[in-house]
Amino acid sequence: MRTAAGLPERVRAWRAAVAGGDTGHFWSAGLTLLHDPPLPEEEPLEAL
Repeated sequence: MRTAAGLPERVRAWRAAVAGGDTGHFWSAGLTLLHDPPLPEEEPLEAL
């Protein structure tokens, strides 16, 4: 589902707190993001 009603309860509560101006909530608190690695393992990231 692509609506706010379809979000897990923790994310919904976080969004409500942030929308209410609660600055004690951070985007990463209690959340895990899964993604594919951006580059193949043979090509490590380099700092510029």
